[in-house]
Amino acid sequence: MSEQLTLGNTITHKGRQYRVVRVIDHSQTLFEEEDGKTFVEDTSYLELKGEDGDVDFIFLVQAVKPYEGPSSVIKGLAPFNL
Repeated sequence: MSEQLTLGNTITHKGRQYRVVRVIDHSQTLFEEEDGKTFVEDTSYLELKGEDGDVDFIFLVQAVKPYEGPSSVIKGLAPFNL
């Protein structure tokens, strides 16, 4: 991660000023599609807060891999597009 994208710094993103308020180095999420395909998304990202309080994200690393764990009647999260 570049020095500019560290916690507390103010950056320009999409033509606006934001402050880096959260750094997530490694997040794993279990997703399950309608057809039953289940996968894990590994993500690293920054959470940004704008002057007017709006929130945006910068995704630094994102990888999708098949889920290889036990099955359950409780379904994973539905995938979504950002």
